[in-house]
Amino acid sequence: MAGYKADTDAFVSWLTADANVKLSQNIEVTHFNTSNEGRGVIAVKDIAEGEVLFEIPRDSILNVLTSSLSSDFSDLEETLQSIGSWEGLILCLLYEWKGKKEKSKWWKYFNVLPSSNAMNGLMYWNEQELEHLRPSLVLDRIGKKSAKNMYHKVLTLVKESKFPEVLCNVEWEDFVYAASVIMAYSFDVENGESQTLNEEDDDQDEEENTGYIKSMIPLADTLNSDTHQCNANLMYDDKFLKMYAIKPIKKGEQVFNIYGNHPNAEILRRYGYVEWSGSAYDFGEVLLGNIEQALLETFSVPKETLDMCIETLKKDEIISDILENEDIVLDSYDCYYDGTVETDCVVLVVVMSTLLQTPNIAAMDNTTLTMHLRRVVKKCVQLVERGSISESCNKVWQKAVSFRLKDYSNRDFSDPELQSIDFEDKSKLRAQMANVVLKGEVECLSSCFGSFSKQFKIIDDKKLLDNILKRKADTVTNSKNKNKGCKRSTEHYINHGGALYKLYKKHY
Repeated sequence: MAGYKADTDAFVSWLTADANVKLSQNIEVTHFNTSNEGRGVIAVKDIAEGEVLFEIPRDSILNVLTSSLSSDFSDLEETLQSIGSWEGLILCLLYEWKGKKEKSKWWKYFNVLPSSNAMNGLMYWNEQELEHLRPSLVLDRIGKKSAKNMYHKVLTLVKESKFPEVLCNVEWEDFVYAASVIMAYSFDVENGESQTLNEEDDDQDEEENTGYIKSMIPLADTLNSDTHQCNANLMYDDKFLKMYAIKPIKKGEQVFNIYGNHPNAEILRRYGYVEWSGSAYDFGEVLLGNIEQALLETFSVPKETLDMCIETLKKDEIISDILENEDIVLDSYDCYYDGTVETDCVVLVVVMSTLLQTPNIAAMDNTTLTMHLRRVVKKCVQLVERGSISESCNKVWQKAVSFRLKDYSNRDFSDPELQSIDFEDKSKLRAQMANVVLKGEVECLSSCFGSFSKQFKIIDDKKLLDNILKRKADTVTNSKNKNKGCKRSTEHYINHGGALYKLYKKHY
């Protein structure tokens, strides 16, 4: 612990003496021994809203523009700025760390970053530990394959572009460490006018954040994050990055930034920790497969018909126009703790629940089905916009949520072994963090079980189907019977099997 404190003191001294950081006398860098938060910042005096906590000059942050790699090898500067923000910063960080070592401007900053042994991001979990997170979909977002691809890409680049020898022999473990540090601690900084700045919010699997420079910002990344207690935010202009108090902070309270609107699953994946009482942005995910299973159980249609309907929803351009180019067929749908379910999910379920009640839908050819589906989508969108859904839609949703909850049925959230947090036993700690993630997802899914009936007025399915079919059915009936003074209702066609299909085939 003495060495730990010495590193902290040396870092704080470096901030003011070498990095030219203006540090408020009302804050202090400290260590939280009992909560696994590591270093953090606390108020040593009452802080008013709007007070500047510290100012960091732009030349003291680490990125492709300020790194020694650019200054020591000026012919590589253009390459560094063009290869991608992740790749560029990884190379700069590795050069400072492995090449410059103690001579690096940021060496005392590196000494307060966690070692690879202390990292708990999911890239560092073994297969047995990752199993504790099943069935969370975060397991699909770890990114080990894409990281491997980036590693080989970077190695090829440094050898072809005559980078320094120290970068040509980077081991996979060192690459993962550098990428993990960037994942957990970097910010995206834009040159230009004053802006609010949040902690790094993209990863290497996502599109480049054009116009921004991925950067390591000493001290700003020392602040811990809490989605419930954020009281500070980073702003920047063309010369400085400034941390402001966004609400009053009392003496003794910790100063919190926020790393983004992430659920615990993403907080764990990116940063290697969880909020033990749950993130304010936790959500569970209902799979498209859960909805399909519920539809097949509710309506007597072949799976091939269901698949064709889903595929048409995904690919038809006219339907896309009706939906204003919003995709409603997704791999999964977010369900939040407050019961919120996103509209794209509601529209999908009401469309499919209505569509699959159409008589003889399995006999329709693709053209007829597409024309009918367009009308169903249009009417269902209008219905949802008016704040209504069908009874069958509500039932299908509840079945889908129930199917998803069954995936978690083998988890015992009351297990005493998982209640007492153990920060010393890494494997046990990871099991406990996984438990918190899954518990949050289950609570969110359970909160959304009855969401449709709470958020929308429930109408009779026949009323909705009549509304959709009436115009076509009535048009044809009037044409056939205009000399007989006879007009048949939609119910007649629903009750007389194949007649409806023939009407649609003739007029679509």
